[in-house]
Amino acid sequence: MNWEILRTLFLELISQVLEEEEEEIEQFLELLSEILEKEEKTEEEQILLTRLSSSLTRKVYEAISKVVEISSEMTKKDLSSVVEEVVNEVYPDGFRLSERLWKWDSELRQTVAQIIANSIKSKKTALMIAYEIESYLQLNGSLEDSLRLKYLEGIKKALSLNIKTPEDRKRLEKLIKKLEKTLKALEGARYAERKSLISELKKALEKESNEIMKRAIETYLKKDALGRIQRITITEMANTFHKVQIKATYDDPDIVGYRWKLSKSHPKPDICDVYASVEFGLGKGVWPKDKVPKRKPHPHCLCYLLPVYSSKKNQIKESPKYNLKPLIRQHKYLKALDELGFPLQKIIDLDPETGRYLREKDFLGKFKIDKEDWKKIKKALSDRKLKELGIVLGIGAKSLYREGNHIKHPLREEYTKIVKVIEDLLGNERVLTEFYRRKMETPILPKEKAWQIHYRKWGTENLEKLLQNPDVILHDKEGAYLYGKWYKNQLVVVVVGSDSFIIYTVYPLENANNILEGKSERYTIIYKR
Repeated sequence: MNWEILRTLFLELISQVLEEEEEEIEQFLELLSEILEKEEKTEEEQILLTRLSSSLTRKVYEAISKVVEISSEMTKKDLSSVVEEVVNEVYPDGFRLSERLWKWDSELRQTVAQIIANSIKSKKTALMIAYEIESYLQLNGSLEDSLRLKYLEGIKKALSLNIKTPEDRKRLEKLIKKLEKTLKALEGARYAERKSLISELKKALEKESNEIMKRAIETYLKKDALGRIQRITITEMANTFHKVQIKATYDDPDIVGYRWKLSKSHPKPDICDVYASVEFGLGKGVWPKDKVPKRKPHPHCLCYLLPVYSSKKNQIKESPKYNLKPLIRQHKYLKALDELGFPLQKIIDLDPETGRYLREKDFLGKFKIDKEDWKKIKKALSDRKLKELGIVLGIGAKSLYREGNHIKHPLREEYTKIVKVIEDLLGNERVLTEFYRRKMETPILPKEKAWQIHYRKWGTENLEKLLQNPDVILHDKEGAYLYGKWYKNQLVVVVVGSDSFIIYTVYPLENANNILEGKSERYTIIYKR
């Protein structure tokens, strides 16, 4: 059986189904525009919407059946049970296919009705109403929806501009820059089309042509008008083909596993790169039959399996090796965890039934990490100076103590109450005790001068500023870290024990300029803004 040929037929079928869906949406929008041009109020748009929704829903089920039908014919095996399996499968979000389609239909009706009502109130043209609906239809329900919406809002603004006027040319220039910025944060299969649209807008700007601009926008919107339903269609067809491949070959005793092959339409690294690098002892990217993921790991996945014949059955490893570098390069939060030494295999889920990896939000929830702490950690790791400082001070280190606790004085045989816990610029907790607060409020020297008292008082009142936004951090060879901030003409420092979380004192550092010029044998500069 040549699975490459069958996959080619499968991809041709996807193209055919998507083309039919695009034709339907174009017809729907044309008819909708005609209906909305009429002055009298009718319910024709709802009838039209019902017809569109029913037809597209039916097409999804037909597409799944067609994949199974072609596969059964090519493999000469009865694979009909796969249809029921796909239709009844419950996904991680708790929805079956029928529920997903019902949800899509309900949201579509509600949103289109709202768009029409709001647009009629604001006296928008039928064409602009159609664009509003297309904008909604493009959204696919993913975490990137807000970015896509921002991108679409930018496109709609461009439609109202007249490039012939100097003011609107400037507006379009600014708009293109915003679209480019949004595009950098967007991933997915439509990246190339979005980039192409920006190129066309630049061309329109250069030639001062409203026609080029509007034609480019209309082409883009028509191509991308059915994102939501197409997402469901592609994903379910791909899942069906995936299951068909496994079912048709699973009982063959000569097949030991399946090689995970990356699709050529794979725009950026993701979990599939990990799957294609897995090593169970059968070769790179080859999964044993009982361990291969039973469903696609993400929507729009067009990667595929190739059955592998081998005599290495006894060499299969229970714990596979896999390459996480593509994922780390792609996702900043994974890169941050890797630099912190976090064992990334803990968030890569290679379970055959789920085939997922934890996204940033889910990761924070599972490991109970505070969002604000995590922001500080990522900021520290993205800044070279802070990253180097983190090697010395640590990042996000927590003390065991909280306000109101009593702790033993590090040098004396007595207990003192904790009055404050303050985080430094790297999220490390620093502890102020009642004993040392009193010490800060009393003169350090018997004959302390008024200006010294003034600066010490300022430092005591601004401990958070000194720790969270220091101008310089010094290491004292006698065993302390000094977080310093310039106030007027003096460097005021707060002293923290290098082997504890304790804040010891605050004072204006004498000869600060000499120290910062490297003329001190006692102090070493470990951070300078």
